[in-house]
Amino acid sequence: MRHWMVVICLLCLIPGCGAQEKIPMQGTLIYERGNKLHAFDLAIRTSRPLIDWFYHHGSPSLAGVDGEQVLVDTAGDYRIHMLNLRTLKTTDLREGKNPLYMPRHRKFFFKDGDRKIGLRLFLADLGHPEAEVREIAPDEGEFSSMAPLVRISDDEVVFKIRGDGGTTPPYRYNLVTGALEQLPAVVFGKYLPYAWRSASSQLICSTYEGEEHYLVSLDGSRVEPMDFLYLLPLAYSEKQDILIVNIPTMGWMNGTFMLERYDLWAYSFKTGRRERLAKGIAPGVGGLVWLE
Repeated sequence: MRHWMVVICLLCLIPGCGAQEKIPMQGTLIYERGNKLHAFDLAIRTSRPLIDWFYHHGSPSLAGVDGEQVLVDTAGDYRIHMLNLRTLKTTDLREGKNPLYMPRHRKFFFKDGDRKIGLRLFLADLGHPEAEVREIAPDEGEFSSMAPLVRISDDEVVFKIRGDGGTTPPYRYNLVTGALEQLPAVVFGKYLPYAWRSASSQLICSTYEGEEHYLVSLDGSRVEPMDFLYLLPLAYSEKQDILIVNIPTMGWMNGTFMLERYDLWAYSFKTGRRERLAKGIAPGVGGLVWLE
């Protein structure tokens, strides 16, 4: 019975189940598809290929530096590169994966490690990326490769460290003071943060099964359900208060109701509108960056 309820809810997300109004949007989405990096112009809703970018499995992680440059990693050797979107020139910066840029400090977080010690979190200077780096929370254990780093201010990030079955709450870290604190376990033991909604000062979170999504304040006092099922948050615009997500589209195939693909959608917090932007684009966590 529960499965049919999920199916009915997912049907309501498919175009044709309700009228869609176009959401006014600006900026460019950068993502990987078919071993190429692409640029999606949100103003005119069109995509164009940029450069070949082979990735062995999954999607590369991207982080915006400014309107013309992004950090992007490679699989296999796990190197972080700077890509100039105007010239399409790449610069090899250092070993690592999953970059997150902190523009005020011109530094970036990244993960690195080996099978013996697992993934660890570090902070490097963009101007001198191969110089000595700062290890973050070295005593807290191995980091999750799937959970994103979430920037919540010019100086602070929230991140998940691999724990006991997903029940260990995330940490909040200040790169200026070095302060490290766990978020309230009674609330955040249930949730995985994906993005920060600055308009309401809340983290956009999912349950660990990925079935339900919530807006959660850092102190855990404000928990608000989001009207979505089975979405994957990808990028949030602070200026426009809009969230880009992947949502599964369902359909009949060989007489069986099953998943066909993931589509790219936009959701406006201000108006409550949602719009499908493109079909069959599923870059995965960290695999899409919004440049404005």
